[in-house]
Amino acid sequence: MLKTLIFSATTLILGFGNTSNSEAFEIERLTDDEITAAERAWLESDSSNENTRMINEGKITAVDPSLTRSQYALFNKIHFLPDSLQSSQVDFTQCHKNLDAMNAIDIVYNAQTISNLQVQSSTHIGSYTTERDKIELKNIAQGAEICISGTTNLLSYDSQTQQWLLVRGPYMRKFLDGYYPMHLQEQIDLSATNLSLVDIRIEGNSTYQPTRQETGHSSKAHLITLNYFFEGRLKPTYHFIEEGMTY
Repeated sequence: MLKTLIFSATTLILGFGNTSNSEAFEIERLTDDEITAAERAWLESDSSNENTRMINEGKITAVDPSLTRSQYALFNKIHFLPDSLQSSQVDFTQCHKNLDAMNAIDIVYNAQTISNLQVQSSTHIGSYTTERDKIELKNIAQGAEICISGTTNLLSYDSQTQQWLLVRGPYMRKFLDGYYPMHLQEQIDLSATNLSLVDIRIEGNSTYQPTRQETGHSSKAHLITLNYFFEGRLKPTYHFIEEGMTY
């Protein structure tokens, strides 16, 4: 018999960090009393695909993209503004895809780093409510999707390296005590700045890198698309330099 502790965990399937130096959002699930019979049956079923795999305890590991098909995925677009280097702010749009069927889900952000939250679109979601630092979803059907936009102030400058840093994550797809395959796409739009992406550093795994595509004019990449297929806790830091600067 499934223990109540399972349903009372902070997250059931996916979770996101909520620290001051990260993107800082998380998805909260319901308590034991709020779980429906259908949700309980899914969690107890071996066919749920979450109970039958070797458990990853958080280490970042690359996986075959096929393992993420039809599973939860997150697509982020990060848009640098003309004044981002002065304000430390960047705009973002993120789409949560293939959400699990639930009565309710809260997507919660760090109130100290986030502003201007808006829902851009949603499918297979009964209703949602937007607050200053969270989006409350109700009556989510299997395979639902929601796209949210906002502004975050997590861009910082490292005077020692003379680089601009943008810390993201940690991203993860978590079930009970294990981490499972997930697809994350981050698209970085630098067209409003003179910045270039020079390095991606993954916390806990110095060798792991995403697949990378770039488009732009001449030698400058204005739009960079990064795809991560992984399991574990993914926390990338993007390093940028200003073109035309002398060091």
